[in-house]
Amino acid sequence: MPHFKRICAAVAVATIAIAARAQWSVQSVRNAIPGNSRSQNGICGNGVCENKLGENYLNCRKDCSALSERVRVVPQQLVSAGFNVAQGEFVIFEAADCATLPHCWSNNPTSPYGFFLTPLGDGEPDPDPQNIGPGSPKLRSMFRFQPDEAIVFIGVTPPQSPYYSFTPYVFSRFDPTSTGSPPYDDRVETYASLGDSLNQLVLNTSAGRDEDSFSKETVVIVATDEGVDRAIRAALVRSGFPDAMINTLVLPRFEADGLTSKIFLGYENEADLFNILIRIANPDALTPGTPIRAWLDDPEGYVFRVRPQKRPTLQPFPLPARRLQGTGATEDGSTLNHLVQAIQLSFPVLMTDVKIGVPSVHENGDLCLQQMIPCFADCHDTPYLGTVEKLGPPPDAIIVAGINYELDNQAEYVNITVTRISDQTAFYSVVMRDLIGSADEYIPNDPDRGSVWQVKFSRNCRGEPFCFEVTQDQVPSNEWMTIVVRAYLQPATQTSPKALPAQDSEIIYPRVIKVHN
Repeated sequence: MPHFKRICAAVAVATIAIAARAQWSVQSVRNAIPGNSRSQNGICGNGVCENKLGENYLNCRKDCSALSERVRVVPQQLVSAGFNVAQGEFVIFEAADCATLPHCWSNNPTSPYGFFLTPLGDGEPDPDPQNIGPGSPKLRSMFRFQPDEAIVFIGVTPPQSPYYSFTPYVFSRFDPTSTGSPPYDDRVETYASLGDSLNQLVLNTSAGRDEDSFSKETVVIVATDEGVDRAIRAALVRSGFPDAMINTLVLPRFEADGLTSKIFLGYENEADLFNILIRIANPDALTPGTPIRAWLDDPEGYVFRVRPQKRPTLQPFPLPARRLQGTGATEDGSTLNHLVQAIQLSFPVLMTDVKIGVPSVHENGDLCLQQMIPCFADCHDTPYLGTVEKLGPPPDAIIVAGINYELDNQAEYVNITVTRISDQTAFYSVVMRDLIGSADEYIPNDPDRGSVWQVKFSRNCRGEPFCFEVTQDQVPSNEWMTIVVRAYLQPATQTSPKALPAQDSEIIYPRVIKVHN
């Protein structure tokens, strides 16, 4: 039986590796930097790319945005500050792109993902010679990292969305005992997070740091060294980007005691492979004409990989403090119990089993790195609550019932996904707005029925509301599937609601009602 802890962690789509070697040189950067139709080195005049990096057009804007004009001087300032600079790309990966890959890492269909693509560093071995996935053939979404390197992202954040964030990961770690397939037979795909995410409640933007961080300019520096970060910030400020809109996403080189290595840096085969994943959770992502759809179709983001021309005295960042989970307030589960009992009583002939949607323990990147086990792109901003099931023919069904964490301020965004385990591809994403009134049929006289929800998955819904059909093409009867509830971002703590350990959980876990003959 497939293991729930493996399947139900956050989506991990960053093996979309996209690249080959690109030269790090001042000249190539000057020929690739964004600009406008008035600039000599511009690439967006009249909507046609006028310059290339190698054989590839990079960051070609159809418009001449104010941001691209300001970004145009950033590489020059970085070079003047003593850095070598190479330009990358910012790309979006969506559910439809899963068709190009052998599996899709338990993706969330209504949560597109963004990646920083970078050129290879001088002497860096190719992390993905198979070159899986779409995108520029000169760039990669995975990279090794020297202690004095940094990646700089400058862009516009998504429009109003329930959730978005930037998260750093160790994508894979060297392990000579690994039993993977070549060319990755000596690595474990940990995909483990390296600390808290930069989400919409904590991100510094052109509006400062507040809850209105949507459609704003922002800068994110990925670095391990405090001195390098400081020098890059100064160059960015000289380029016209105030320090108040700059963020640092730390790859934490040391544990809290300052002695134990947390990550393995360098270009050797034994070094870690890193990845930066951007989540944009928005149920309107697939709807034409919506603001989020327009943003996804043409996201404005610029990526630079930088390294000092002369190696500096290293000043590693200390291990960043984690945001603490929990407010001390625990949910009341009485209405959910009432709903579950009513659902059971509605099936007088059929048998029903009830179990609790169990959280995955693979939600802690530190644990996954210590034990060398997959974490599947965990995110500290959500628990993963779910079940592994097989679904037989009608009248068999699986009903999931839970509390609306959005209404009691436990989460900014909740969704339920259904994933086929064989290739880890998700095909349903149900959000809370889809389930308004779903408890009314079962507990019509309960004054708190609006605080709970229920959703059914069946082979044949026969027009029943709040029911989603799982076809044989999606998940055959002899295959396993997972149903996972994600609850992103508690407003008060700016991180995940407290769900682990179970005895201290401040949220009530969902219930799973299995209906069968």
